[in-house]
Amino acid sequence: LKPDLIPHVRKQKWHSLKVNLKKIDYVIYTHSFVDGLLWWGNDGFINLRDWTEFTIDTLIKKKSNILVKGHPNFYQKDKRETVALDKIIFNEIMKKYSYYENITFVNVPVQNNIVLNGIRKDTIIISHHGTAILEGVANKIKCISSVATFWGKEFKITNSWNSISSYKEMLNKKWKDLEYADETSFKILQQQFYGNQYALY
Repeated sequence: LKPDLIPHVRKQKWHSLKVNLKKIDYVIYTHSFVDGLLWWGNDGFINLRDWTEFTIDTLIKKKSNILVKGHPNFYQKDKRETVALDKIIFNEIMKKYSYYENITFVNVPVQNNIVLNGIRKDTIIISHHGTAILEGVANKIKCISSVATFWGKEFKITNSWNSISSYKEMLNKKWKDLEYADETSFKILQQQFYGNQYALY
């Protein structure tokens, strides 16, 4: 993807990343905590802060090495209340898990290709419903997401879950037991999302 095409990151100033990405087992992509919480449907979580903390708690129990990447929306320069609240919540989450030595928070805007080019091919990407999933799929990385995404359930793009219990089960699976995206589904979705002159991108 080209970040400059996305309205809320068009004027973003990007930073480098000083992290040993080869040690990372899971990358968690956060979302806005206060905007569009149930936009794509209900999967059992009442908000995305609960989803984020549940994800981290579950992976901590597995003694995983975790990278948590802040959403680009957190670093906008405008004065909107949603941006300010997102920053506050993300800072609270970072403080809550600061004791855990195997978790790294990325609290500056970093282009996603830096992460994707640096992680191992058996690293697992987790996003609730974000487009970072599609970038991971394009890089042949196994991904986990909710069924509540902007693409329909007929597209077999990720290892998807539809309840808190099924999500916990999914997070506890080994890498070899997760599936890659269906290539046909991905090609059709790409065409609809990026090849359509009326689509956002």
